[in-house]
Amino acid sequence: MQISENHYLLKRQDTQDQKFNSQFSSPETDYRQTQKDIIPFKSQEDFEKETQQLQFFTPKKTRYQEMEIYYTPENKKKQVHHGEIEDRKFKQIGNIFDELNILIIFMQQIQYYSCGSGGCGLLLQDTLDDLNTPKICSQLINKDQNTIKMKFSGLVGLIKEGDKMFIYGQWVSLYVIPKEISLIQSVSKFSCGWQHCLILTDKGLYGLGSNKFNELGLVHKQIFEEPQQIAVDHTKINNLTCGFRQSFIIQDECVLGVGQNKQNELNISNVKSVEQFTKINIQRSIKKIKCGQKFTLALSNDNSLYGWGNNGFGQLSQEPQLQILEEQELMKNVQDFDCGWSHHVILTKNEQVYVCGRGDLGQQGDNKKQHNYNYQLIDLKATSVRCGSESTIIINKDKQVIYVSGWNEHGNLGLGHNNNVYQFERIEMIQSIKAKGASMLLSK
Repeated sequence: MQISENHYLLKRQDTQDQKFNSQFSSPETDYRQTQKDIIPFKSQEDFEKETQQLQFFTPKKTRYQEMEIYYTPENKKKQVHHGEIEDRKFKQIGNIFDELNILIIFMQQIQYYSCGSGGCGLLLQDTLDDLNTPKICSQLINKDQNTIKMKFSGLVGLIKEGDKMFIYGQWVSLYVIPKEISLIQSVSKFSCGWQHCLILTDKGLYGLGSNKFNELGLVHKQIFEEPQQIAVDHTKINNLTCGFRQSFIIQDECVLGVGQNKQNELNISNVKSVEQFTKINIQRSIKKIKCGQKFTLALSNDNSLYGWGNNGFGQLSQEPQLQILEEQELMKNVQDFDCGWSHHVILTKNEQVYVCGRGDLGQQGDNKKQHNYNYQLIDLKATSVRCGSESTIIINKDKQVIYVSGWNEHGNLGLGHNNNVYQFERIEMIQSIKAKGASMLLSK
């Protein structure tokens, strides 16, 4: 790594720095070789004066190792005149080092990592290789990772950066480098399904990607590379969800669904496919919907969880003879939940975790390799829960731990190997985690 013009090191004197190097040097850059040519020697008085200015001034940021480093340059006035004051906000200040004649302020920033299946470009890396150990997302290095919002599912992903939207993954073409969607601005909500997306703006609801199964509610059954406006009243939309081959819109008075309905995924009777957004059969107010491969879960405003669709593996917590179900109440006092392809996990208000459905790949985390047709209590405390396609993730931010179990063919559990995991294993704590299909996105 070459030290760029934005790296400003305040050097007081060139003395021994072995301790510093052992903690913070880059493998490509030896600090001893670079410090001599950056900023000339300063007197003790000048040095202390500039140090005092730090509490009022946050210089331009640059990347060094896995932290954001803010150095103290002599171009404070130039930075201010460039109007960059609003961008210089501390999220969390780490340690201030006045050691070995260098003053460095480390500022903790969000950094995204990814692991799992790379073939569709969802890992945001420079290659399409699978990764079984989380690696920094090289395609996000030039983006403000503290403010971007990301969602992805089976083959596609979306990134919201300010007023801009970017698309990546497998569409008409393979987008390893996120492509800006030029016609979309002022986005309030968005969601990704297997190969389609919904984007809500102040001007309307837009869809792009696959409509081969009517999942966008458009006339033509094709893949749309450019956003298409969908004929619904966007001002009434409270939330939206893209499923495997379905889409849902949540309004105050009802829920609308569209797409494939072979296993009653939409909870609309006597039809195998719905071509335009239609009111589904649910008689209560819903605030959130999540979808498995062939089943759907909905959380009501009173925090009761309901489900419908295919129950072949017990993913709706019912006996296996009940293959296809209409709306069923599953559990009350639900705080969080998520769906895999054929299982789901629930976190209740009293911090208990339950799982049901398919288990032969380790989704249950109980080492039994069997399906559960009724809820099984997981003896782990959690603050949130997530699912990959055939894996389960338990997050406890209070104790700074995360546990994973399940299918791991592509290294999508981030454990450094590709073997399925049948009992929950602990991984390094991170700030947030997103898992869909055979990919996992982490932020540290």
